[in-house]
Amino acid sequence: MRASELKADVNASVRELAERLEGAYLDGEPWSFVCECAATGCRQRVPLTLSGYEELRRHGKAVLAPGHVLPAGERARRRARELADEAAALRAQATQQAKRARENVASSRRSTEAPLEKGLSVWVDGRRATFLYSCGERGAAVRYRGEHATRVVAFGKLALRPPRNR
Repeated sequence: MRASELKADVNASVRELAERLEGAYLDGEPWSFVCECAATGCRQRVPLTLSGYEELRRHGKAVLAPGHVLPAGERARRRARELADEAAALRAQATQQAKRARENVASSRRSTEAPLEKGLSVWVDGRRATFLYSCGERGAAVRYRGEHATRVVAFGKLALRPPRNR
C-alpha cells in the first residue's frame, strides 16, 4: 500500500470515528487530518471541518497541506478513475437512449401500419389527441383534448396506445 493510500485510509477512519460519535463534536469545529501527499516523511496535519473533508472527497480530491501536491502517478490514477466513471455514465445514457429510440421506432411502425381514420384517438408525446386527417408526407393533423387548435405532427410521433410508464 502506498503512503498516500495509507494516509487516505487514516483520514477515512477519522471520518468514521466522527460519525460514530454522532455529533459529540460540532461539525463547525476543525478536525485534524493527515496530509495525503506521497512524501514518506510528511506527517503534517491539515485542519478541516467534517463538511470540508466531505466536500474534498465528493470531488475526488486529496487532503493536502498548503504547498503539498500529489505525485504525478497518483494524479494520473485519480484522473483515470474519473474518466472511467464518466465513461460508464455515458455508456448507461447511450444504452437508455438506444432503448428509447427502439421503442419509438416500434411505436411509430405500429401507428402507421394501422389505418388512421378521422376521429381516431391517438397519442402524441404522451398526450391524447384526435386524428383529423393526413397531411401527405408532412404528417397528420390532430387536435389535443380540450384544445380548439389543429396541429400538424410527424407520423413518427403518433401512437395508437398510451405510452408505458418508464
